Amino acid sequence: ILVVVDKLLTGFDAPVEQVLYLDQPLRDHGLLQAIARVNRRFRHHRNGVLTEKTYGLVVDYHGVSRNLEQALSAFSSSEVKGALLETEPDPAAVIEAAAVRAESHFDGRDLDDAADAALVFAGGDGAGSYREEAFERFEADYRAFARLMDRFLPDRRALAYRDRLARLTAVRAFVRAQYLRRDDSVNWADIGAKVRQLLDGRISAEVRELMAPVSILAGDFDEKIADLPHDEARASLMEHALRAEIRERLKENRAYYEKLSEKLRRIIRELREQVIDAAEAVRRLGALRGEIRGEADARARNLSPLAFAIFRLLEQQRPAAEPALEAGEIAETAAPDADEARSRAARDLEAVVARYRKFVDWEANEEVLRRMRREIKRRLRGEGYPEMHLGRLALQIVENARRRSTE
Repeated sequence: ILVVVDKLLTGFDAPVEQVLYLDQPLRDHGLLQAIARVNRRFRHHRNGVLTEKTYGLVVDYHGVSRNLEQALSAFSSSEVKGALLETEPDPAAVIEAAAVRAESHFDGRDLDDAADAALVFAGGDGAGSYREEAFERFEADYRAFARLMDRFLPDRRALAYRDRLARLTAVRAFVRAQYLRRDDSVNWADIGAKVRQLLDGRISAEVRELMAPVSILAGDFDEKIADLPHDEARASLMEHALRAEIRERLKENRAYYEKLSEKLRRIIRELREQVIDAAEAVRRLGALRGEIRGEADARARNLSPLAFAIFRLLEQQRPAAEPALEAGEIAETAAPDADEARSRAARDLEAVVARYRKFVDWEANEEVLRRMRREIKRRLRGEGYPEMHLGRLALQIVENARRRSTE
């Protein structure tokens, strides 16, 4: 805060100053110098947040702005055009127009539900991308609304629009987090400090949860999906989370993840063409997520896809010395040494399968398949698996190997 009794010396420059209150007569260069104190642009980064000043405000208690035309007469019109503009006499009128423009992008959607409203930007090309041009048009209208709020606050007429801006901020953050996968989902750079402080207290903790990009490998992924309002929103979030994970993993295993990418495109295409409904899409996307999680788990355990499939089968039917899983029990509760023993058994059984796969047309050779099942049962018996389940387990392992050989 600067309190000036007479005038500041020529050459004084403080771009951070934004508001000038005039309460005594000023003329000619004195008036121009006063205005110049607040017309400097200002950008400042602090703690990862950008503060930007895009205008200066002159509050004229004395009426000295009437002398501005005379003060500017010494300059060419192009140099001083727009140097001082009167603010709108009724802020509510211009803010209302800006709010309506920003909200017009969500016709028929519930702006109180960020996930639902964000669906207007989902799936622009039928292959999983968001509707980029539509979102950019909304962004422009949103920024115009936010800047008007910054200009007029704390005018009471502007305060009436804070909840409407907060709702749009939440929707914008959801799109940036889930569709664009941005960690800086709110992106305060386009929002002035006054508006930022106002909105920060009006965005609930529940909405903030939606502002963080969701990973399909996260332990709470199912809970976040369940909290969404309907299957259409669930399918949209799952689609973009899966696409982001596939894109990130492509370089690790291109052939495998390109196959999963094609599966994802097919699901989304059938949903867009209404071959399947949103509930069926969610079911299929969940199965695809299971494949990706399985591959990640297999990688963590240093198992091949087939060995990991065998590992999962062994997990469902534990050795007699190890308690069986109850319905709904999480397999990861097994002791680390039991998991390691199961991993070794899976690699051993994969080696058994590999020996028999050397035979020509082994998948259709009943004698080869019979001998394979017999050796698998013998190995399972040695690992302590119950005799009554050996036949079914051996059959499942062989069928898994046959299916994977044709993929």
